[in-house]
Amino acid sequence: MNGAGRTLGSTPEESAMRCEMNRLQVEMMKADLRLHNARADLAEFAAARAHAELEDYLAQRAALKRQQTFRPGAGCDPAPGGLTKR
Repeated sequence: MNGAGRTLGSTPEESAMRCEMNRLQVEMMKADLRLHNARADLAEFAAARAHAELEDYLAQRAALKRQQTFRPGAGCDPAPGGLTKR
C-alpha cells in the first residue's frame, strides 16, 4: 500500500519541477505570440507597401495613357482628304 500512496502525493522537488515546467511553457507561449505578432506586423507592412506601389504604377499608367490620347498626331487623325487611300 505504500506505493499507492506514493503516486497520489508528490515530493516538494517534483512539485517545484512541475511548477518550473509550467512557467517555462508559459514563457514559450509568450515568445510564440510575440513572434506571431511580429510576423503579422511584417505582413501588414508588406501589404501596405505593395498597395502603395500598385497605386503608383496605376497612376503612372493612367498618366501615360492620357498623354498618348491627347497628343496631336498620335495616329487618331483621319487621312488627308477625309478618306483612306485603297
